[in-house]
Amino acid sequence: MTKNEKNSLLIATEIAKIVSSRDLVRSLKNKITRMKTKEVKLDFSDVEFVSRSAVHEFLSLRNQLQKKSWKKKNIEFTNTNESVKEMFRTVAANIAIPKNKRLLEKIEKIDIQTLIKKTSNS
Repeated sequence: MTKNEKNSLLIATEIAKIVSSRDLVRSLKNKITRMKTKEVKLDFSDVEFVSRSAVHEFLSLRNQLQKKSWKKKNIEFTNTNESVKEMFRTVAANIAIPKNKRLLEKIEKIDIQTLIKKTSNS
């Protein structure tokens, strides 16, 4: 396991400088759970790009490990460049308030006969 500190994993070394899939992120789960520390830093030094799906998987992994009652881990993302930070912000915001949920709240079901009646009464 490549680490720059006892409780840190270098993402560029562990995965790649361009992280573009969920599977790559999932491969870290076993390494993280085997670490002896409760605080784990995922160090994004030298990472050039992280895809939306990979960021979603990083956030899901952090959420899963924080909720465990046994072998609970706190995950921190460190040394992110501006594009990686922005992707994390975008995905986190979308998780908090999904776009499709907002659209579904505005959709009203109506049958065609009711619609015809409404337009003919106008």
